[in-house]
Amino acid sequence: MLQSQAEASTRLAMGQEISVGARKLSADTAMVAQFREAFENGPDRTTILDAIAAFEQTLLPPRAGTSHQKSCRAEMLARREAALDPA
Repeated sequence: MLQSQAEASTRLAMGQEISVGARKLSADTAMVAQFREAFENGPDRTTILDAIAAFEQTLLPPRAGTSHQKSCRAEMLARREAALDPA
């Protein structure tokens, strides 16, 4: 859910697709290192949306619904696994 919102808002705010942002971030060696440290991969569509979603989760009030936060985390992990699965 948060990833979908992040993608839409990023497209509107930046006026470009995530893939364009990923290419720009990938040109910065420090940024690539930070993404690899956090996500085991460099900046790509999945890791950028995961990073935005993780940040947005910090904006939720602590009692905003733990089940919602767990659901978002589960969705983020499922998307990451799907992105890593070549099948």
